[in-house]
Amino acid sequence: MLYVFLDCDGVINNQETFRKIIEDEDLEAPHIDNKNIEILSEFIHRHDAKVVLSSSWRNGLNKDLTPRYSDGNVAGLLKILKLNNIDLVGKTESLYDGDHWGRPTEIFRYVEQNLIQGDDFIIFDDDDVAGEAHPDIRKIISDHFVKTSFSTGLTEENIKKAERLLSRSGALIKK
Repeated sequence: MLYVFLDCDGVINNQETFRKIIEDEDLEAPHIDNKNIEILSEFIHRHDAKVVLSSSWRNGLNKDLTPRYSDGNVAGLLKILKLNNIDLVGKTESLYDGDHWGRPTEIFRYVEQNLIQGDDFIIFDDDDVAGEAHPDIRKIISDHFVKTSFSTGLTEENIKKAERLLSRSGALIKK
C-alpha cells in the first residue's frame, strides 16, 4: 500500500487561491485549487494510494476523521476527497513540543506505528520537512519527500519526482 502524507497549504492550494480569497471575501471554503486536487487525484488513483493528513488542517478533524465543524476548510476538504474517491485513512499526531523537528517526526512516527512490510510512502509538503528532520530520520524522510511550492501547489513535475522516488525506494517498510 502507498500512503501519501498530505500538507494542504502550498500543495492542494497555492498563492493564486489565497489571492482570490483576499479579493473576494465571499469565496466559499474550502480554499483548494481544482488543478492541484486533480493532479493529486490522478496520482492517488494511479497508485491506489491512501491519504494521511499531515497538514495543520488535521487539527480540524476528530479522532474518527470527521470534521470538528460542519463548514470551513476541513469539512470542504473531506467533501472534495470523497468526490474524487480519495481515501483519507489517518492523520499524523500533533507532537510539537517546542522543537523544530515536529512535522517530520510526526510523519516518521506514523510510518513506524502504522505501515507494514511492503508499504511505501510519499510526503507532499511546501515546507522543507526533510531539511527540518532530526538527523536520525533525515535520510528516511528525504527519500520520500517531494517539496512543492506555495506559488503553484502540486505540479506535474512534483508527480514526476514522486514517481522517481517510488521507483528507487521499493517498499522500505520492514515490519
